[in-house]
Amino acid sequence: METDKTARTSGKGSGPGYETRDANVRGLVIFGLGMFATIALVFVLAASVFRYFAKSQSLGPPASPFADLRTLPPAPRLQVEPREDLEHLRARENEKLNGYGWVDPKAGIVRIPIDHAMDLLLRQGLPVRGETPAKK
Repeated sequence: METDKTARTSGKGSGPGYETRDANVRGLVIFGLGMFATIALVFVLAASVFRYFAKSQSLGPPASPFADLRTLPPAPRLQVEPREDLEHLRARENEKLNGYGWVDPKAGIVRIPIDHAMDLLLRQGLPVRGETPAKK
């Protein structure tokens, strides 16, 4: 039968396989006091910064939930009504896509509705280049 000492030492290495001395209590206490002092110092500094800002920068009266406080940027305002501008832009683009018009009257280039252009493309097909002689 094995003794208690041989059971503890049987394993990897020659040591017993567990901590044989106690933790350094003095070091742990110093570390804990240092952490406590650091946290207390940070708390005092944060509280003093909050007090300083509360005295130097007043927030004014509380905002009313019923007030419309939308502040506009300083002039010149390039887009006063962006939603309306977007609606007008889309209307103009739809008019170009779905209407007839001249692109270049001198060259005889016209604009046709996109649906009509797709129908023409389906009927006539894409233009094909003629064969070019192979270069030697």
